[in-house]
Amino acid sequence: DPQVPDQNKRLSVDRFHELAEALPQIIWTADPGGTVDYLSQDFYQLTGLPPLDLRAGEWMQALHPDDRERTRAVWAAAIAGGEPYNIEYRLRHCDGTYRWVLGRALPVRDETGTIQRWFGTCTDIHEQKLAQEEREVISQELSHRIKNIFAVVSGLIAFAARSRPFPRGRQPAPRLGPVCSGLASPRAPGPAGTRPVPPPP
Repeated sequence: DPQVPDQNKRLSVDRFHELAEALPQIIWTADPGGTVDYLSQDFYQLTGLPPLDLRAGEWMQALHPDDRERTRAVWAAAIAGGEPYNIEYRLRHCDGTYRWVLGRALPVRDETGTIQRWFGTCTDIHEQKLAQEEREVISQELSHRIKNIFAVVSGLIAFAARSRPFPRGRQPAPRLGPVCSGLASPRAPGPAGTRPVPPPP
């Protein structure tokens, strides 16, 4: 019966959709040319959007405006090269906020290597993304502070070098000859039977 393969294919698609809806993340598929033709219900529940014309690319309206062109370019490159798709972008939720997600997709090929389908996922990574950005801010702040400290230290060293004529080694000791010469000279003898009077301290 020529209808049997089509019925089996339909059952396989339905079974896949059942499994996809049971997973706690967005599941999507696309045809070999990259046109998205299925989005799991999690997408609609999270974004609050009504059923979309997927083949017209209406799902892109859920992405942050600043991420749309980049996402299109990465997806087009993956399709053209038949390579895995991997990108981070912001997805608008039903409350109007945006959360970072990781979009991934892999091509499914037949025995000849021809791409038959694309299967993809969208995973929420918002907390991880914020933590990463916070670490980057702290790292930049520490780097800035270290540079400032080195600048201050360098300034102090330059100031000290200008203030002292002998930047290396010790300064020469003061000449004590005139002072010590009086101490070393013998005193004139005093009257008989008397001792020389010591100098004042």
